Amino acid sequence: MPDRPTASVIIVVFNGRQYLDDCLSSVIAQLQPHDEIILVDNNSTDGSPDFIAGRFPQVTLVRQPQNGGFAQGCAVGVAHATANLLVFLNQDTVVSPGWLEALLTPFHDQRTGLTTSLILLMSEPDHVHLAGQRLHYTGLVSSRGYRQTAQNWQHPAAVFSVSGASFAIRRTLWDQLGGLDPVFYMYYEETDLCWRAALLGYPSLIIPSSIVYHDYQPGQRGCDQSYYSFRNRYLLLLKNYRWHTLYLLLPALFLAESLDWAIALRSGWSGLRAKARANLWLITHYHDHIHVRRLIEPTHQVNDAIILAQLQPTVLFYQHPFGKIGTALLAAFNLLFRLNYHFALALCRRFAW
Repeated sequence: MPDRPTASVIIVVFNGRQYLDDCLSSVIAQLQPHDEIILVDNNSTDGSPDFIAGRFPQVTLVRQPQNGGFAQGCAVGVAHATANLLVFLNQDTVVSPGWLEALLTPFHDQRTGLTTSLILLMSEPDHVHLAGQRLHYTGLVSSRGYRQTAQNWQHPAAVFSVSGASFAIRRTLWDQLGGLDPVFYMYYEETDLCWRAALLGYPSLIIPSSIVYHDYQPGQRGCDQSYYSFRNRYLLLLKNYRWHTLYLLLPALFLAESLDWAIALRSGWSGLRAKARANLWLITHYHDHIHVRRLIEPTHQVNDAIILAQLQPTVLFYQHPFGKIGTALLAAFNLLFRLNYHFALALCRRFAW
């Protein structure tokens, strides 16, 4: 595609030395003459920046004095980018031939908001890690297509949220949205970006011919990871729903809160502390949320009925620790979730909220 817009591939690195040779080699093989790679090192201690400087001199290397998180690292990369299209890639990935061209082709349509790759498991390359993200209307996130065979995903489709492991966005839309919100630090930042794009009428797409292999290692999250996950789910909702929608969803939000506490309990005291810490942050930063809402809400061009129609009415957990009792409770919860969802959606449609 010689006439495609130029691309800036941005990779945020933190102690990723073991991945960088394979990752960068696979990306460089696909670049056209005016494309660029920008690597933002978040103060790695494993020699990553020195390795890059010596092994890949064609890469623009930005050394950060401290780890400011994924969103801030992406913003730093964008500040050094010169291309029309921005591509974000995780350090622990290898991209397949044709990855970049497939990811960028949909941007010939000016209505395209974001695109995301089909993310396959590096350890099981015929199985899916992420085919975009599945977002429940209370903010609970799960992977689309997790552990399904890659052959099940052959056609582009709309998704509500891209995967942060590999996605692209037009530079003008990034600037219009203000980029990723650094308050999130980790988790939900790409979902928030997609939600804000959707509120302006820009959809996100999964492009299965753009394939990335990801060294995903499932396991129990640490205390900090759990804290940001619990906290950022509410931050996502408080930023992007209108007030009347949040009021309509209160029953479901109470149910989702109980699921959060069950997830926290699974991790023991560290999980419970992370959940309590997240709730305390949300309470003590209440006025910050109000300020952000006042800035964002006037820009909405799409009502919440359209957003809700794109979200999922039921919760899907690929693994949960509570056996048959947990399965029965989750089924009961999903019945209640459906009732609240359809009630809220009907009112939002009736009053064009």
